[in-house]
Amino acid sequence: MKFSKYSSAGNDFIIMQRDRSLTDLLKKDDITKLCNRNLGIGGDGLLILDELDDLDSDFRMQYYNSDGAEAEMCGNGARAACLFARDKMNLALRNECSGFRFLTKNGVYEGRFRSECEVELGMSEIRDFGKFDLQDLAKNKRVDYIQVGVPHVVIELAEGEEFDIDLARKVRHYGRFQFGTNVNFVKIESDQNIFVRTFERGVESETLSCGTGVTASGFIMMKWNPGLKQVNVKTRGGDFKVYERDGLIYLLGKTYHLFDGVLSDKFFK
Repeated sequence: MKFSKYSSAGNDFIIMQRDRSLTDLLKKDDITKLCNRNLGIGGDGLLILDELDDLDSDFRMQYYNSDGAEAEMCGNGARAACLFARDKMNLALRNECSGFRFLTKNGVYEGRFRSECEVELGMSEIRDFGKFDLQDLAKNKRVDYIQVGVPHVVIELAEGEEFDIDLARKVRHYGRFQFGTNVNFVKIESDQNIFVRTFERGVESETLSCGTGVTASGFIMMKWNPGLKQVNVKTRGGDFKVYERDGLIYLLGKTYHLFDGVLSDKFFK
C-alpha cells in the first residue's frame, strides 16, 4: 500500500489515495497504529483522498486524527492535500483559482497555490460564539469560543504567562463541550503579530502548529482589534498569515512533501 508523508509547519500527515484495498482496512485501531511514531509511519493524522468526477469538487478529503477518530476538517491537512492532489494524483488546477475545490465532512473548501509550496485556504465554515466563561479554569483571562470547521477555544496569555498543558487538558474536556474542543493559547506581540500554541483534540497533546487553531486565533485577534484585516501568526512549527478579503477569512502557509513509501502487507495482520 502506497503512502506519502507531508508536513504543514510541523503538523505532519500520512496521505493516501483511496483504492479498493483501503475500503476494509480503515478501522480505528489500524489508523491509530499507522499514526503511531514507534509502531507505524507516524503522524498527527491520516488523510484519505478520492478523486471526484464532479464539476463542483475535484476531490474528497477524509481526515482522521491520530486517535483514529474522523474529524470534520483540518486546515493544515487540507493544505497538504492540495499539494498531494497536484503532485501525486496529477489533478489539473482550476484556472480561475490556480488551485482546487474539494469536499470535506464539513463542506466544500477552496485551496489556491501562491507559490510552489504555499497554499492559501479559504476558511468558509466560521461560527463565532463570542466570549466564553470557563468559570474557575481561566480566571481573569480573555476567552472566546469559535467553530472553524472544528471547535476551538482561544485564550489570551498575560505578559509573562506560558502555555499550560494541564489547563489545556481541562478545557479540552470541559463539560459544556459535547464533543470536546481544541485549545489555543495566544501571546500578543503587537496589534498584528501573535504567537500561538495549540492543544489538539484527537491528538491529545500539543502539536507544532494547527491550521484551524491559527485561523481561529487570527480571526479572534481581528475581532478584538476592529479594522485589522491581517494577522501574522507564529507557531513552534512555522509562520502563517490570517486575513480577511471580500468578507471571507483566509489561511496562508507553507506545506512540504517529505517522503513516499510502501506499507508492508503484513502491517494489518
